[in-house]
Amino acid sequence: MAFAESCNFEKLNSNNYKQWKFNIKMQLLNLGLIEFVDKQEPVLDAEATKADKQNFELRKAKALSTICLSIDENLKSIVYNIDSPPAAALQEIENVFGPRSRARIGALRTKFLNILSLPSDTISSHIGKISQTAKDLENAGKVIQDDEIAYQMLANLPKSYDNIVMQLYQLDDKNFTSLNVRKSLLAEYDRVTVREKSDARPKEPTVFSIESDVSKKISKKGGSVFLVELLIILKRTAGNSRMPIRCLLINNVSCLPSRKVNIPILQLFMHLHIGLNQRT
Repeated sequence: MAFAESCNFEKLNSNNYKQWKFNIKMQLLNLGLIEFVDKQEPVLDAEATKADKQNFELRKAKALSTICLSIDENLKSIVYNIDSPPAAALQEIENVFGPRSRARIGALRTKFLNILSLPSDTISSHIGKISQTAKDLENAGKVIQDDEIAYQMLANLPKSYDNIVMQLYQLDDKNFTSLNVRKSLLAEYDRVTVREKSDARPKEPTVFSIESDVSKKISKKGGSVFLVELLIILKRTAGNSRMPIRCLLINNVSCLPSRKVNIPILQLFMHLHIGLNQRT
């Protein structure tokens, strides 16, 4: 029976050693080949016939091929130099992924504690890296407590997340879980993203208004009927005249119904030409 037809479990990858180890042993057991991966290698009787020897070697080769073909392409280099016996292939894989590989656990713990949120990362990808490394550690035989995963999710984030991080630190022990932290960070990421997109939109150019600009300055100066009258005249004459604003002011003061001119306010108006589109 072809391997694809007889094997229906996931191939060995960097994240599933614990489950794969169980599956491959069940597969070998199902094929009647489990004896070839026991601690003590099987041997033939001294009285074995030539046919028995051929069948034995064929079954041993089938056990080895079953193991090797259940490994992801990116990891097959682990067993490239294994010719026989099948148990040696399993041992070599266990040396890389097994719980007894302290070097692997140490490397994964260092990776877990130093995961940074890069500028190119989204919160989802950042949390994914942490969760995946925690899973790798579990497969290597080192279980990381859930609150440690939550703490790591909050570490090394951009300063824009300082507020939400401090809020999450205030949660009680029952609610301080990796699941709750993940949900809160994803919600904050969506909020920040929407705000940044809104801030990045081009703003409409400000249209200058004589009334609005002067009104602000008038409110600080006191103002009078004189100001209102002057605004009306300027609005009427400025669009049809080539004279500078300063000259329009001087020429129109004498035409105002209010003859008593407040000199400080007039000076204010004569300086408004700085903020206007002056025509010379």
